[in-house]
Amino acid sequence: MEVDSGAAFTVLSEHVYRRVASGTQGRLEVFPQRLQDFQGRKIHVLGTASVIVEYGTYHGRLMVLVVKGQRSSLLGRNWFRPLGIRLTGVYQLNSDPIEALIDEYSDLFSENIGSVKAPPIKLHIEENVAPIQMNARKVPFALRDHISLELHRLVVGQGVLEPVEYTDWATPIVPVIKEDGRIRICGDYKCTVNKVLKKDMYQIPAVSDILTTLKKGKIFAKLDFAQTYQQLPVEDSAKLQTIITHKGAFRPKRLQFGIASAPGIFQKFMDTLLGNVDGVVPYFDDVLVVAGSVRELVMVLKEVFERLRRVGICLKREKCVFGSDSVTFLGYRIDALGIHPTAGKLSAIHNAPSSKNKMELQAFLGTATSIAR
Repeated sequence: MEVDSGAAFTVLSEHVYRRVASGTQGRLEVFPQRLQDFQGRKIHVLGTASVIVEYGTYHGRLMVLVVKGQRSSLLGRNWFRPLGIRLTGVYQLNSDPIEALIDEYSDLFSENIGSVKAPPIKLHIEENVAPIQMNARKVPFALRDHISLELHRLVVGQGVLEPVEYTDWATPIVPVIKEDGRIRICGDYKCTVNKVLKKDMYQIPAVSDILTTLKKGKIFAKLDFAQTYQQLPVEDSAKLQTIITHKGAFRPKRLQFGIASAPGIFQKFMDTLLGNVDGVVPYFDDVLVVAGSVRELVMVLKEVFERLRRVGICLKREKCVFGSDSVTFLGYRIDALGIHPTAGKLSAIHNAPSSKNKMELQAFLGTATSIAR
């Protein structure tokens, strides 16, 4: 295997992978990025795999890219640190400019949650309102340990929550199981503070307006924030968000999922931060970046990364897409040819039952018209 400091990832051909490593892992995982070699030719990536590696004193699993064809196997930079490889007097040439930029701003992809360097958010409620205090709800026994672990992570690991002995406001939680199997703890605020919370009047842009004004491009990136709202600190009104669980009461120090005004607050913050960057479209926890070339994409991403670093926001690396010729955004697939409905949207039309009355027909036509925009 050739050591290549210009390669961001370790690469195995499908032939080599099947011969030496396929038994160490199940099916290949999807790799969302577009790769090219030093001559600019597209590399057909079949997927990623976690393989067992033994080198010197190291024994563990590392990620490899499996590529189609008979390409030479390369030991890339993602293995250097785990294996203790250091290059002396060697300069990195012909590296992927997008990966080089990601390396430069690696602090944005920290495992720690970001904390925005801005005035804390204030939540406003109606005047002369009595606090609403509810009891903790019973949760399925199978979820108890998972909820306890997530509470520990939010308290000890991230400082998002703090335990309290007494509280005027208490909201029961709704545990949400995420795609990766982890638990997201949300307060069921519709039965407490949302009843008396003053509505945030910031106008969230309509999806149709965003798609209509979207800049055309040939290469795309999509950014995803880590724990979106919880990167925004909240001042003393944080007590309104206090949750009650089987482990007791916890007062959030950050804006919480489930607060009715949270989407508008976060969208306003992102529009203010990135709204004037050409080719950048922030929408809640996603940011679309559109460019006509790799060079332009790198320039725009650098500006975006610099602004995110300045305010202290972190991204979720595994959910981000960089340098792709198409992305899914707002339920549509976007590429150089334009905006297309996703397979899921088309399937909903094709498989829709026949309309039995005027109301059902109007609903079907509304859905079809929305997709056709």
